[in-house]
This record gives sequence, structure tokens and C-alpha cells, in this order.
Amino acid sequence: MKSKSAWFALLRDFNFNLKPSLISVRADVLRHFGVLRNRNVGAPKKLPENFDKFFLFDRYYSLRWDLTRSINLDFNAINNARVDEPYGRLDTKEKLDSVKRNFWKGGRNTHYHHDISLGYTVPTAKIPLLDWTQVRANYTVKYDWLAGSLLARELGNTLFTGQTRNATADLDFDRLYNKWRFLQAVNSDQPPPPKPQVPKDTTAKRKRAPGEPIYISPVPKFFLRMLTSLKRIGIQYTEDMGTLLPGYMDSTRVLGMNPRSGNPGWKYAFGYQPDTTDINTLAAKGILSRDSLFNALIQQRYSQTINVTAR
Repeated sequence: MKSKSAWFALLRDFNFNLKPSLISVRADVLRHFGVLRNRNVGAPKKLPENFDKFFLFDRYYSLRWDLTRSINLDFNAINNARVDEPYGRLDTKEKLDSVKRNFWKGGRNTHYHHDISLGYTVPTAKIPLLDWTQVRANYTVKYDWLAGSLLARELGNTLFTGQTRNATADLDFDRLYNKWRFLQAVNSDQPPPPKPQVPKDTTAKRKRAPGEPIYISPVPKFFLRMLTSLKRIGIQYTEDMGTLLPGYMDSTRVLGMNPRSGNPGWKYAFGYQPDTTDINTLAAKGILSRDSLFNALIQQRYSQTINVTAR
């Protein structure tokens, strides 16, 4: 758009990025192997070896996409996995092949976490009547899947899904006041103009020159400054909620979900908060533990905060 008018800035500066700003994938592999054999003092027979070993395979994913100048998307995920090994030394082909298979499968997931943040800055700066305001909204998702113990698989895993909604507004009244010359004069320390020479024609009214500063006498200026003493207001609204689901029986493969079974559902991966009906539906599908020893409670939280500052 060729027009340079401030009223067309919203359309003139519109853009859309077709590719992400950042894509990052990282993998950390750590294998530890230790052997301890105690001495059998006074006897020829050797004591058995004790092994201390683990094989960790962690993956990290990051994505940042500035869809427009006002809309930003951030995604970060961590997948912790353990490559299971047979007991003892890897001294046979069968044991080595077993470890290789487990490694190329990505290991056995023990923990998955991702957070998604979507932010939108309302383009008030592009609107002349509202350019003294700044408004931004954010939606953040936190999702966790934690594997249960191999010794108590019937008690299931732990699932957490949470979301945070945040909106902030910054109102700069100083900038608003400066839109009018009269209010500029109220907040300025302009000295009184010099006394004009006595005109020849006392009946003629003096015309104000273009751009000539406005002078306000001290008493009215004092009261007007009190009325315009409010310079800035900041408003922040936050809504935070989360659900902890123990006894979750399914696994995680992609974005904390199992695509084969479709559990728990894409909406949970994006911060959905289940109600009693949703939880009963999960239980009816058999993906919540029914073991008689299971006694963990489903927990939900909700908080709402409003902060207003003025100066």
C-alpha cells in the first residue's frame, strides 16, 4: 500500500511468515557401566559381581514461529527415556542385539513434558486514537506424562495437563495528554510570554500565530495538573488451572499421546481441563487404574488473579 497515512498502518504493515523462525532438535545419550566385586578374604571362591549401570536417551525439541508481527508461537518438549539392558555384562550377541533394538526404538519413555505458548499483541499501536495503549494476551499449556514403577505397573502412570491465560494492558496517559496542545501546556513549564507593545488600535483582537505556545496562568495550571496527575495504569489478569490424573494406564509416543489408541486425546495435550463426565469416560475406557491398592486422588486447581497499578 502506497499511502503513508497512519490510519492505514494496520493494513500496510500486515505480514504472515510461512516458515518457523527456529526449529531445534537435540539428543543426549549417556551410558554408565560400573562393576563392583568384593574380596572374599580367606576363601578361594570369588564373590559374584554387582553391577551399577544405566543407559539414558533424552531428546529436546524447540519451535518458534512468529506467524505475524503480533502472533507468536513457542513450543518446547523434553522426552526422557531409558534404554533397558539385560542383566550383567553385554558379553553375548543376543544381549548386544537386545540393547541395539531398544536404542533404535527410542528406549522406554520415563517422562515427557511440553509447554506451548501462544501470544497475541493487539495492534493498537497502529491505530492513531489508541496508540497510547499496549494490550497483549497469552495462552500457555503445560503437559506432563510420568511413567510409573516397573514393579507396580498395575498402579499406572501420572498425567498432568494445565493451562494459563494471561492478559495485560498498559495505558500511557502521558502520551494521550500530549495529543492536545492545551494539555501539553498544562504539563509544561512554559514561561509567560513577554508583554506585547501597546497597539495603536486597542479595539482590535490579537491573533495567535501558528505554532505559538499556549500559556496558562499558575492557578488554573495547578488544578489542571491535579486532574492530569494520573500518568500510567497497568492491568494484568491471570487465570491458572491444572489437572493431575494418577493411575493413567496408557503410554506416550507423540506429543504425550499414544496415536494407536488415541489416548488421552489431543485436547488434553493442549491444556483441556476435564470435568467429572470426562474422567468417568476415561475410567469407562479402562485407561485409569482399577487396582484395589490404588488410592491416589485426582487433583484439580484453579486460581484467578487481577493486578492493577497506577501512578
